[in-house]
Amino acid sequence: MGTLVAPSYANTSKGKLEQEILNSTSYIFSNTWKRFIDVIQLCTSTPNNISLFQALISTRHPAIKYTLNSSQDNIQFLDLQITQNNRQLETKICSKPTNSH
Repeated sequence: MGTLVAPSYANTSKGKLEQEILNSTSYIFSNTWKRFIDVIQLCTSTPNNISLFQALISTRHPAIKYTLNSSQDNIQFLDLQITQNNRQLETKICSKPTNSH
């Protein structure tokens, strides 16, 4: 467990960093940018933009490390599995391997 103010601190610090990233890389992603505390989900127009975006954000702050999960048709975001099927988004609840409830 952490301190009670950890989510507020994460939101504040990530919000500032997020604005810097959005202002300097808005040309990379055109469809979606969603963030919940420190988890980001975004959609880009081309797969090459994902690698370019990760390279750019990895240089923003030396203490913050980003992991990348990319897919053409499905992704996990928080406790959801989001799948694109015939230009429609389908969602289902999923559990991550470390989730023991």
